Order: sequence, then structure tokens, then C-alpha cells
Amino acid sequence: MGFLADAAEVVILSFLYDCLVDYWDLSTSTGDLIVSCVFVGEMVGALIAGPLADKYGRRLVSISSMFIISAGGLASAAASDVLIFILLRSFVGVGIGCFVIPFDLCAEMTPRPWRGFVLTAVNFWWGLGSLFCVWAAWVVLGSGGSWRMLCVICAIPCFLNFLCMTFLPESPRWLLARGRVEEAEKTIKLMARWNGVEMPPLSLKPVSLADETASVSEVLATPARRKKFGLLGVAWCGMGFCFYGTSFMLTRVYATTDDDETCSFDYGFLFAIYTSEFWGILYLLYQIDAMGRPLSNITNYCASAVFVLLLGTSSSNISSLAFGYGALLTVNAAATATWVMTPELFDTKVRSTVHAMLTAASRVAAFFSSYWVDSSVGIFEVGLLLAVVNVVAGVAAFNLPDTRDAKLR
Repeated sequence: MGFLADAAEVVILSFLYDCLVDYWDLSTSTGDLIVSCVFVGEMVGALIAGPLADKYGRRLVSISSMFIISAGGLASAAASDVLIFILLRSFVGVGIGCFVIPFDLCAEMTPRPWRGFVLTAVNFWWGLGSLFCVWAAWVVLGSGGSWRMLCVICAIPCFLNFLCMTFLPESPRWLLARGRVEEAEKTIKLMARWNGVEMPPLSLKPVSLADETASVSEVLATPARRKKFGLLGVAWCGMGFCFYGTSFMLTRVYATTDDDETCSFDYGFLFAIYTSEFWGILYLLYQIDAMGRPLSNITNYCASAVFVLLLGTSSSNISSLAFGYGALLTVNAAATATWVMTPELFDTKVRSTVHAMLTAASRVAAFFSSYWVDSSVGIFEVGLLLAVVNVVAGVAAFNLPDTRDAKLR
């Protein structure tokens, strides 16, 4: 459900941009800040959350992230001017940037044979969140309602998820890595009871704490580790640029403005397009283990490159729907494949720190994608750059180790 809340607060940016430019009579550069400020907040949030989660635990940061998103989302609905709105949406971005931590928590709690399937399947909630936001925009904006009400509605799943996350246990892997063996055993027994499993006597082996203070610089000390982090950095930057760029491109293709300055969109088209995210995840559920992580990445990134390039040359609603559908389906599958392999490549002591650094890098790329897509550049040029970046991200991910059979360390 956390991915639903995250998606709703991201997809809403496409609607808020057009609506608030009209509402406050903003310049293009100021309007771009409505979108880009969230990505700046995400970058800051990720850089803060990673080290905190590795030092103080996954659970605390996960709960905090949902509180920040829901509080910021609700407060932004009452913003009296664009400056306050931008500050509050930046606060929302900080919470979204922290959301890499619950994903790592999920990875650390899932047995190896099911890890690829489960980490892929949780992204179904992202697709549901996208559809929820489009539906909410249609109900509110489509009937002449206020963008403020849209902000409130999209913040509701965040608040509900905040309440649900208070029941989350701590990661037993993290507890064990911190030497808290007894707590790790209690957590595993609790999970067994939730799953209706009768546990045999359990006695976990203590972990040596000689390298407890291992830092990111130590993890990247060898050439092999630097290469792995560098390739992931390219993949994550490409993923951030292309995933968000594709969504913004689709909204640009089908956005209109009425004479009475009430923002208007082709909601039927957007709803149909965002169903593609479900099919992308369904396809990846088979692909992620059968083909492996690297091949799953490059296949979907390159497919997305083709579709987004065709979208940039499309001249009819039918072809735009087909190419847009394919572009969003494949870029979502590619992004998910990149997410799945990342926590598998680093050990527990630094997993969240490194993952958060990569997330921050992807938000920098997303920041620039919002300016690129909403600039005066032609739609073909927008599609061309997205296609090139897709290919670069796919090649980078393809050169990483296949982690489908890897044990989390």
C-alpha cells in the first residue's frame, strides 16, 4: 500500500502543474518548480534516510516517511500562495525519498526463492496508485472542483499507510547485523505466527561485529565494487529520467486548457494508459527470475526506447495511445527490474545507505526531465532524448551481476 501512496503523490504532479499555472498565473519557470521541488525534496530525503535506516533501523524510517508524506500532502491543500505550496510539496518529496527503506525492509524479510517475485509484485500497488490519482483527478477536476480537494484525496492513502506501518516489525537481518540476536529471533517467531507456521526451536548465530562501523567508502573501496556502484548509478539516473519523463510526456500530449482557465485533461486516455503499469509488472513477474535481472533490465529499457521514440512521431490519438501504452508498460517494468536487483547487490550494514544514494541520483535526473519535457522543445526531440537515455540505462544494468540466486549478506 505504500507504493500506492507514493504513486498518487507523484502522478498528481502532472495535474498540479497545469492547474496551478492557471490558478496563480505563473510563469513557465515558476510552474516548473511545482514539479522539480518534489524531486529536490526526494533527493534530500533519500540522502538522510539511508544512513538513518542503517544506523537506527528500517522500521522507524519507514513509519516516518509515511507521516511526512501524509502531513505534507494535507498541508499543501491549504497553501495560500505558490511559495508556501512549493515548500510543502518539497516536504512531501522528503518523505517520498525515504520510501526506499520499506522496499529494503521487504527484501530483507523475503526468502530467496520468493524474493524476485515478491519485490516485483509489490509494484502492483504503484500501478493502483497511478489509477487512483487519475480517478481522483477526474472526479474532482473533471467536475470543476478545486485542486485543493485533489491534494486532500491523494493524501488519504498516505495517512492510512502510516497507520498500517506502525504494525511493521523490524528487519531481522538488520537486527542480526547489529548484534541484537534475541530481538531478531523474536521477530522471526512473530512472522511465523502471522503466517500460521509452527516454528522449530530457533537459535540464530551471532554476527561478528568487527566491521560494524563499515562505511560506504569502504564498500566502494575495491575496483569491482566501484564498477558495480557506477553502473547502478547510470542505470538509476536513466531510470529516473525516463520513468518520470515518459509520464510527463504523456500528460503533455493530452493536456488541454479551457477558456475559463480550469485545467482539463483527457482522463479516459490517461486512465487507459496507466493500466499499462499492471501489465508491465505481470510480464516482469515471469521475466525477472526466468531471464535474470540484467537481461530483464536491458530488454525493457530498449523496448521503452522504441515506444517513446514512436510516441514522439505519432500524429493520431490511436497511435499515441498504442505507443504511450507500450512506453509506460516497458519503462515501468525496466524501473522495477532495477529496483529489484539493487538491494541484492549490497550487504545489510550499508544496503539502505547505498540504495538511498542511488535513489537521490535518480531524483536529480527526474528533476531535469521535468524541465526537458515541459520546455519549448518539440515532442519528437523529447522522445528522442528519452530513447537514448533508455538505451544507456539498459546497457549499464546489463553489465551488472545477475543476483536472482544470490543470498542477501
